[in-house]
Amino acid sequence: MLAVAFGLALTLLAFTYVRQATQERLAGQFERETNNLEMTARQRIDNHMDVLYSLRDYFDAEGTISREAFGTFARGQLSRHSGIQALEWVPVVRDADRAKFEAAARREGLSGFQLIERDARNQLVPAGRRDVYYPVFYVEPHAGNERALGYAPALPARDEAIARAMDTARPAATAGFPIVQSVTGDPGVAVFIPVYTGGRAPDGVEARRSRMRGLVEGVVVPAEMLEPSLLEAREAGIAISLIDESAPPGQQTLLASRHGGEGGMRRDVPVEWAGRRWRLTFSLVDERQLAGVQGLAWLVLVGGLAATGLLGGYLSSVLTRRARVEAMVIERTRDLRHEKELAQTYLDVAAVMIVMLDPAGRVTLINRQGGETLGQAQEDIVGRDWVECFVPEPDRIEARRRAAAVSVGPRRPVFYEGRVVTASGEERLIAWHTTALFDEHGQAIAVLSSGADVTDYKRAIEEVAARRAELEKAQEVDKLKNTFASSVSHDLRTPLTSIMGYAEFLEDEIGGPLTAQQHGYVIQIMRGAKRLEHLVDDLLDFARIDAGTFHLRREPADLAAEIQEVTESLGPQIDEAGLTLAIAPIEDPLVAPMDTARIQRVLFNLLHNAIKFTPTGGTITVRARREGDSIRCEVIDTGIGIAEDQIPKLFQRFSQLKSGSEKGGTGLGLSICRAIVDAHGGDIGVKSAPGRGSTFWFCLPAEEG
Repeated sequence: MLAVAFGLALTLLAFTYVRQATQERLAGQFERETNNLEMTARQRIDNHMDVLYSLRDYFDAEGTISREAFGTFARGQLSRHSGIQALEWVPVVRDADRAKFEAAARREGLSGFQLIERDARNQLVPAGRRDVYYPVFYVEPHAGNERALGYAPALPARDEAIARAMDTARPAATAGFPIVQSVTGDPGVAVFIPVYTGGRAPDGVEARRSRMRGLVEGVVVPAEMLEPSLLEAREAGIAISLIDESAPPGQQTLLASRHGGEGGMRRDVPVEWAGRRWRLTFSLVDERQLAGVQGLAWLVLVGGLAATGLLGGYLSSVLTRRARVEAMVIERTRDLRHEKELAQTYLDVAAVMIVMLDPAGRVTLINRQGGETLGQAQEDIVGRDWVECFVPEPDRIEARRRAAAVSVGPRRPVFYEGRVVTASGEERLIAWHTTALFDEHGQAIAVLSSGADVTDYKRAIEEVAARRAELEKAQEVDKLKNTFASSVSHDLRTPLTSIMGYAEFLEDEIGGPLTAQQHGYVIQIMRGAKRLEHLVDDLLDFARIDAGTFHLRREPADLAAEIQEVTESLGPQIDEAGLTLAIAPIEDPLVAPMDTARIQRVLFNLLHNAIKFTPTGGTITVRARREGDSIRCEVIDTGIGIAEDQIPKLFQRFSQLKSGSEKGGTGLGLSICRAIVDAHGGDIGVKSAPGRGSTFWFCLPAEEG
């Protein structure tokens, strides 16, 4: 009965384990599918926001955009982004300028144009008097939206989103609202991005309120924006819903599941978008997968019950045979006792565990080393069931099976590794050498095992293997990054050369004369291409450094001349950022052997960082002088500064501080600077404090080292 009970317990354990394992497998598959769906959804969300950023940048670059130019730009974007229902330009119109604004619109050809809103009966009427209006002035698609021109409602949700966008200089969205044109019937949201006079967002809320000239507005239907993700989810048996947690009750559902109800598996993903807190929820709805999990578990249960019945019969026969063996053992006990005592003396001097079990699995003999390993006296161990008392519970079935196999199998030693439990509860791994002892009738009378404790040896091997795997993984990651940087750099070099070449053709008017505005466009192209060229050079040097092919071409040169050339090339960027550049007087010649192209790269990167992190109105100072056998150059800014605990990270590859990641960049610039200066035999560093600006410096040997 005990064997049957044990079989039933084992069957229930297997049933529970299989059900849990299959559920975990399904959960893992669900997690992989939802990770892919989340990646697709986030990419679609970011792509739709990029459309609004592009339109904002168009206004920043042009200043004033005609209705026709707006329509051309917007129609192209709408055709590629199905989730955007409309794109609009919403200017700021103050009450004192309202009449002038309406008259100008009518002269432009908008007959009867005036600022309008809806009254309590939902009828369009002239907008009531207020200090500032935000009317729709451009809209695409134009067809069907003609009545929206001049629409300037005083809606709290719209006004709140506009105010938030204006004050933060970041995108702001409303809660969901019904969209008549929506194909799916799902709600939409209005997203606003502010456009400021001069293009760049001013510092401070008051300056932003006074200098905002309008907003780019997009009407987005999240359900249509995420349609590709919905199709993928439907094929995988997963439902998707989108909730705006920052919206009031009744307006929170932006996307309801298209099919089925929620299953037992669910994953919530937070999404921060245009100042709103969205929750993207994935739910498993394919009940067939859940049924498959339950079916396999019940199959294991039925099979286990059948096996338990067979085990009961088998154990009954084993118990009968054990009774006969015990009778024989009793007869020979007296003869063996003397031999056992003598053998015990020899066994106690052995350096390995030696254990003998009777056919019932009880310990009949154990040496001193065995007692020390188990942490108990030898006399306390003898007579106890070896498997029940000294083998971990998960290993007991296998231990009994192995002991039975040794007793009835071929008469040769068996080698294996098994765990034992000490008196303190610690598990030790033993390498066993086991054989059975037989009487003259061929019956097994005992199982004799010798074992060496290999716990510490195995742990050492596992630690070495784990460290080797970590090292190989790190080396592989570095190799992939280096290969990527090298490939991208070479792939960018050819089209970049074409861009710069054709830009020079345009600048020289080889293809015909240009207007002043077109000349301005060409200058912007040249500036952008030049910045990209510096980035490609950084990536190429990064690849050369890791490949061991980074070499300098040094020749005597005047550092002052290199400073002059680099600062002149960055002059337009400094002016555009509203900064002041000062070059301290250089009294002595600063001639030193250097690779001029790469030293210019160091100067460019240091000055470019100073421009990025210095607020409008700040000052950048370049100072160079001779110090003993070296020449020293400093780039000093009045920027935001750097915390002391962040300075060690500055010169690490792909390392960016939080403020740097917000400004963009690869995280390679300063590490490349250090590699170049180190290759010259020089040194580079920084002194900085938050709110007090930064001083980046480097020194070069004045003589060939």
